Amino acid sequence: MIRAGGLVSRQPAAIIYNSEASARQHEALGYAAARRVVMAGGFDCELFRPLPEARGAVRNELGLDEDAILVGLMARLHPMKDHVGFLRAAGFVAARHRNVNFVLAGSGITAEAPELLQAIAEYQLEGRVFLLGVRRDMVRLNAALDIACSASSHGEGFSNAIGEAMACGVPCIATDVGDSARLVSNAGMIVPPRDPAALARALGELIEAGAASRRRLGDAARRHVERDFSLQVVAQRYREFCEAQVIHTPASHQQVVS
Repeated sequence: MIRAGGLVSRQPAAIIYNSEASARQHEALGYAAARRVVMAGGFDCELFRPLPEARGAVRNELGLDEDAILVGLMARLHPMKDHVGFLRAAGFVAARHRNVNFVLAGSGITAEAPELLQAIAEYQLEGRVFLLGVRRDMVRLNAALDIACSASSHGEGFSNAIGEAMACGVPCIATDVGDSARLVSNAGMIVPPRDPAALARALGELIEAGAASRRRLGDAARRHVERDFSLQVVAQRYREFCEAQVIHTPASHQQVVS
């Protein structure tokens, strides 16, 4: 179906992608580059917001001290998300920082996942990693983090998990996959994919920078999302785009494929 769409991709007035990465992927399959319009998804900044009370509540739930540092990876269990690479980086960090713990949540992230259990054992992370599975309180969980990560090795477009954490005022470290660098911008850190050592160095840098520095970076992350990727901002972009199409496009071509 995707390839069939490429055959007719010159007919609509525009093809809307939510990331530069997805545009390149489709154009490699024959989609008309001249029809490219990139408009990222939006985040509900009224729902995803800083929650100061979440810090203590989540740590109490996990049996951790109030001052424990939490690093999170919110992603379903899938090879592209590179949980094993993340856990290897976590092993490097845990060996140097005794008060750092790691929270993983998403579909398949349970103690029944053999690849996760093997990595936790191999990288000596017993008691330092919490596998929480599917959660319905992602706002609360994100807001409790000190650092959020995306360790994806490939396949990302525009990361909802990172945008949601940023909206909660959490500094993020992401691999340079898809449009993560564009999303994180200067409000976090970008590292190469499939490089656990680089991810560990970035984590160590943010941990050693201290709570006040992380707070400032998290505040910048939220401002960045509010300014460029809030639902209101993205909806207005779509509105303006569609109005311009109606005004400037001949009636025979007034079709938009998204």
